[in-house]
Amino acid sequence: MRERLSRRTNKAIPVRVSRRNIRDPRPRYESLFEPRNTFPEIERDRVRIDPESSRSQGLELVLRGAAGAQTDWWINYAYSSARDRLAGQDIRRQIDQPHALNLDVNWRLGPKWNLNLAWRYHTGWPTTPVSVELIEDPEEPDKEPEPALVPGRLNSLRLPAYHRMDLRASRRWSVSPGQLTIFADVQNLYNRKNLAGFDHSVDEQTGELVTGLEVWAGIFPSIGVRWRF
Repeated sequence: MRERLSRRTNKAIPVRVSRRNIRDPRPRYESLFEPRNTFPEIERDRVRIDPESSRSQGLELVLRGAAGAQTDWWINYAYSSARDRLAGQDIRRQIDQPHALNLDVNWRLGPKWNLNLAWRYHTGWPTTPVSVELIEDPEEPDKEPEPALVPGRLNSLRLPAYHRMDLRASRRWSVSPGQLTIFADVQNLYNRKNLAGFDHSVDEQTGELVTGLEVWAGIFPSIGVRWRF
């Protein structure tokens, strides 16, 4: 890790550079279209990925500062890539996201109250295109070919960019022993409908591709308690 000094802000800017090569990675299983299934093992888009090698690398910048005695902020940006070598070609991994940005502002509202606002952004994750083709059943060669889902080039498309804003308010109490904190969260404050994947099927009557959209949760409030001792 290297630190550079910004002349404008007079703040130390940590710079992290990483690179990881795996010559003989373990095989793994992935869902091509719906990565957030509760039971992915039973879905038909589950496939085995057996790469010849894998590589991940990236550059990360972090800038921290203060705006007065009660306000702190930090910015984190990362440029990265994650690839597998499959059949002699470099293929994006499902976690590949070239750009990621995090913005965070924290206000101390007195000695016990705290308010935090955070914004998250990253490039959309890769996904695999799909089409419908007429497939013959090898066990029944005399039977008419039936339409079936056929995956395209692995992870050759991308989902739209992901972003959301989170808000947290918390209140602390000193207890014996330790400290008690109660907080209230609102995740995805502006109710962004981030696309998570697709639900593909074949229309039995027309034989055409039917695609449903799978989205991450929208606005999500919660409360919690933390006790440190």
